[in-house]
Amino acid sequence: MILLNVPFSEKDEAKKLGAKWEPTLKKWCANHRNNYWKFEKWLNGELVFKENIFIVEGKQTCWKCDKTTNVYAIGVLSEDIIELENVSQRETVQQKTGFDLQIWPVESDMPDFLRVQLVERFGCKKKYSYTEQRSYFANVCSNCDSLQGSFFLHSSPDSPFGWMNESQLTLYKYPLNYDYASNVSLDRSISINYSYLKRSVIKTSSSPIL
Repeated sequence: MILLNVPFSEKDEAKKLGAKWEPTLKKWCANHRNNYWKFEKWLNGELVFKENIFIVEGKQTCWKCDKTTNVYAIGVLSEDIIELENVSQRETVQQKTGFDLQIWPVESDMPDFLRVQLVERFGCKKKYSYTEQRSYFANVCSNCDSLQGSFFLHSSPDSPFGWMNESQLTLYKYPLNYDYASNVSLDRSISINYSYLKRSVIKTSSSPIL
């Protein structure tokens, strides 16, 4: 099931397409994943996450204090991603990208509860970047509180979350109560066959989230 952002003026249109009213949540919803594409105008993005979402933990040497610090990202198994614009295609997300796990920066669109976890449990916060001339939700060094910029964590293949870095990752798994539509995109620039799971340890959270 996925929750829809249906304005009151469009409720009849959504209902005709098969949307159902969920009285306990006071939200319209769609129940069949094969039909999610029909409701794309009421979703926040073209990628839908199902089953579980991960906080991915890696390690980075801080550029400022030269000490090791944990850094974090958002991850979803390729098999748990639905592309609304490609529901009829047989090629899977893993076949398209070459990765069994899709990873995005912590500033990416995510369920609210996950951001709370990143702040309260893992120390992420909003910081100003002089390089990018803006403030954004980011990783910081656990030793000196310096910003660990998303560019250096994700842009290079040998970065902490890159496919050329074989250091161990820890995946904190959070089950989803409902499927979640996100406005992130897939990285199709490299179509190698690479398994993040082979270098990962999975830890399960007992708290399901939206």
